[in-house]
Amino acid sequence: FMGKEPWNYQYETQKIAQQWLQLRKRLIPCLYTANYRTHTEGSALIEPMYYGNPWDQDAYRVRNQYRFAGSLLVAPITGRSDSQSGLGETEVYLDGKRYTDLFTGDIYNYHGIHSMHRGRESIPVLAQEGTILPLDMDATANGAEIPKALELLIFSGNGKYTLYEDDGETMCYQNGAFATRDFTVKETGQELIFSI
Repeated sequence: FMGKEPWNYQYETQKIAQQWLQLRKRLIPCLYTANYRTHTEGSALIEPMYYGNPWDQDAYRVRNQYRFAGSLLVAPITGRSDSQSGLGETEVYLDGKRYTDLFTGDIYNYHGIHSMHRGRESIPVLAQEGTILPLDMDATANGAEIPKALELLIFSGNGKYTLYEDDGETMCYQNGAFATRDFTVKETGQELIFSI
């Protein structure tokens, strides 16, 4: 009754929770790098939309939406689903850059607030143009160990990303025992050039 484990809920809810937990596991390279950036640059893992757009009043209106790890926009749906369609609704603020929905592949390129709808299994998670998102290939293990293999999601546009890695266990990074790897993506006309 008091447990929060996915298997303590209905099957549909269990599957949705399992999907999100597996995504969190896959995000560990991104999360680890974001934590390093917080340590060295002071940039937070999660920031309100007005941090990047303090002059735009619309950025203050989306109180649940946030920027995650620098280049992802996340807009949780916190209200009830529509009884007819089964979809939840949220308002999403975009700043005029091109964004791609991580789950639907839809592309948005406008400035202002727009309503988005999703079923129970999803929320709007949008990648800004030029985003490079490192993911652990293994979504099933329970731990935060260094990934054996990475999958990189690369979104059209111009961008760069520096992946940070250390042994994940000791303080040796303070003595220089860590590695950084630079990734860049450049969009020129019909061509997308990715470099490591």
